[in-house]
Amino acid sequence: MNTGIYIFERGIHHYLPKHGAIEKTTFKKLVREKQLNAYAHRGFFSTVNDHKDLASTEEILKRAKLNFI
Repeated sequence: MNTGIYIFERGIHHYLPKHGAIEKTTFKKLVREKQLNAYAHRGFFSTVNDHKDLASTEEILKRAKLNFI
């Protein structure tokens, strides 16, 4: 599972594993403690899995007039 972008509060380091994916450890613990929230972003999103995707996304951002920052 890849959830994309994470925004954490300070103190998250107590929940992070020394090794492994946070989706399998940290998120499960946060859910049990009712400390996990989600936000459905309806704006621009681009998957960047490799250098080709990165170059493509950079071109989109250079040409676009986006108001998300």
